Amino acid sequence: MSNNIRWTFSHGADTEIMHAEVVEHRFREHFHEAWAIGCIESGDCSFSASGQALTARVGDVVVIPPYVVHTGGTDLGRLVYRMGYVGEDWFASLSVLLFGALRVRFPGTVIHDPPAARRLSAALSPAQMRDAERKAFLAQALLGLLARHAIPQCDGETPRVTLARAGDGGNLLRIVGTEEVSRSALIRRFTHRFGLSPMRYLRNLRCVSAKRMLRDGLPISEVAHALNFSDQAHFTREFKKIHGITPGSYRTVVRAGRQRRAANLEL
Repeated sequence: MSNNIRWTFSHGADTEIMHAEVVEHRFREHFHEAWAIGCIESGDCSFSASGQALTARVGDVVVIPPYVVHTGGTDLGRLVYRMGYVGEDWFASLSVLLFGALRVRFPGTVIHDPPAARRLSAALSPAQMRDAERKAFLAQALLGLLARHAIPQCDGETPRVTLARAGDGGNLLRIVGTEEVSRSALIRRFTHRFGLSPMRYLRNLRCVSAKRMLRDGLPISEVAHALNFSDQAHFTREFKKIHGITPGSYRTVVRAGRQRRAANLEL
């Protein structure tokens, strides 16, 4: 098995970009706090979202809202794809610009639209570009996608739990009930509502929060301790399962992105 996963950033567009080339590799069930919007460069991506089995191919755009549990990757052959993890606030600003609505939904997770896929692929290109240029490309691609496929909505946000509300995990079961029922019944209820068992949800939530802490410059050991992982090795394993790279590699990418941005601003 040979995998090549690289990350870049568009600070102005509040977007992280993943370029992945994987062979017979799958990401287990997980979620992101951002919109995951991507396209397939070659191969077939067999995955699930909200428990539904799906396949994305060249010419398709994949749209996964924040906190929706999904898998990714392929069981057969080589897969190359690009994903943009678009911050909710910036995505909402584009939605407001078009519809006057903060929230939208799409008719499906996999949308066959080759022109939209090509525009998105260009916006998510691994080629180096100025942050303002990247933001412009992303805005154009996302506005086109929204205009062609999005439907404004007033409610229906994916259920979510903040890290502050989850605490050390003891509060998770209280979210789904305080009546006198068995612990196993509460666990089943939580899993049905949120898509992961309470402990897996909490680990995912901590790994999502870890990215912000790493971007703020905290040492990896301090992040692991602050998020109640048993040790740094445990934190590294869980982080890589979700994000495809280690915390150390992620921090290196963040620093490189800041250096490029600073160099561009000086030009």
